[in-house]
Amino acid sequence: MNPSKRMLIFNKAFNITEIRAKNQESSILLRKNKRFEHLGNKRSLILPGGGYRSEQKYDISQIPFNLHSTYPELFHSSSTFSLYLTTFVSCENSSLLIYFVEGLRKIISSENRPSRDLIFPEVPKKLASLMGFNDFTKECIWCLINLASETDVKMLIEIGVVEAVIETMTTNDEEILDLCIWCLANISGDSIEARNVVLETGIIDKLLELLESPLCMQNCAWCISNLCKGKPYPPMKILAKVFEKVKKLMDIKDEVLAGFILDIVFCITNTEAIKNFDWSFVEKVYKHLDTKKQSKIDFIALKIIGNIIVYTDEIIEILVEKGMLDKLLYYLNCYDIGKCKESLLILSNICTGPKKCLLQVIEHEVFTKAVSFLISENKDLKIEAMWIVKNICELKEAQYKFLQTNVICDLIKIMNDDYNEIIDMTLDIFRYLLRNDSLKDLFDQIGGTEALTKLQKNGNLAIYMKSSMMISEFYEFDNCNDL
Repeated sequence: MNPSKRMLIFNKAFNITEIRAKNQESSILLRKNKRFEHLGNKRSLILPGGGYRSEQKYDISQIPFNLHSTYPELFHSSSTFSLYLTTFVSCENSSLLIYFVEGLRKIISSENRPSRDLIFPEVPKKLASLMGFNDFTKECIWCLINLASETDVKMLIEIGVVEAVIETMTTNDEEILDLCIWCLANISGDSIEARNVVLETGIIDKLLELLESPLCMQNCAWCISNLCKGKPYPPMKILAKVFEKVKKLMDIKDEVLAGFILDIVFCITNTEAIKNFDWSFVEKVYKHLDTKKQSKIDFIALKIIGNIIVYTDEIIEILVEKGMLDKLLYYLNCYDIGKCKESLLILSNICTGPKKCLLQVIEHEVFTKAVSFLISENKDLKIEAMWIVKNICELKEAQYKFLQTNVICDLIKIMNDDYNEIIDMTLDIFRYLLRNDSLKDLFDQIGGTEALTKLQKNGNLAIYMKSSMMISEFYEFDNCNDL
């Protein structure tokens, strides 16, 4: 996370509204990645098969023997994948083409398949042209699914594969529909540009309808999640429409399908398409935080709550009342850094909520555990822990808690940190804490004054200025060199 996006102005009092807005901005930045975060944006239909994977060679046994009398050279041990592709593209005999497509499907779907870099545009173009014939449809789509998972998707788009697949989706055959959706998911998961091409076809409405089909539901949810990802975001109207549909499916028991549904919801809550969340929806997300079993779903649920908790105090109050602090303590005690980070982020946002929630945090065991991350070797966890301290440091109850724990000592250690942004946050915190005489005495006794003066030698101008201003504000000297 980039902490500068949440940093408060040095000489300005902490403002809860501002902190919350900055936390929201930062929580969105937290999710940003060069590639989409997902269980897998692209998947292949792979058939088991061992052996050495060659760039050019293929398993002759995968070719239907019906081709032998016309094309015996394809069955020779020296035959190459390039020869097979060239022969397939030039073939005009429909009775033989079906065997070519079947063979191609087996070759590119095997674990020891040749390199798909050998595929040239005429191959998927031929497959797309044959999809309209019933005998070819399933085999062609299967081939295109695997090509879209590894080859140049831009090439597939340029030759009209997206349009061909969508045209095929007029069928009533749910198995073919499911394969078409799989193909579109692979294409849309390749890049923002590919995602936009699929979105612009208007297929999202059809996909939302198919979410009710038991056979197509899983691939459909996965495809929609790919269509909702990435920046720039899809149109807000589309995201709002998708949200209205998927929020009704939050109670699905199947873990894989539930994961895809939550992934869609996470993508949408990562934008500003929806700003008002009622408890009936949040409760469905909350139920996926099942601490009694190991699950990948709870991590997505944590990220969703991290996104929506910034919008309303009412949700914060209900979550705390329902036992959110106990769940956060559980995740902070686990060995999953991702879940720890999300839990600290949620807790820091709870600390911008109503005072009664802040007091519950301070008295709960989760607070002691959270501030222990101040000396974590993980920079991101350390910063999130600092945000918790920063958001509550003006409360007298919190300052009293600091006296009972190692918070002050840990913060002084952090003043020697390698990262200037962390030092900067520490100085902001101490500008409040040193107004408390008891905390200031403790600060002086355990080396805080020495640590502060050392910052006068810091090469960062902002840190030098802050430390100088703090020395002027909290210490009086007859001689400027006394300190």
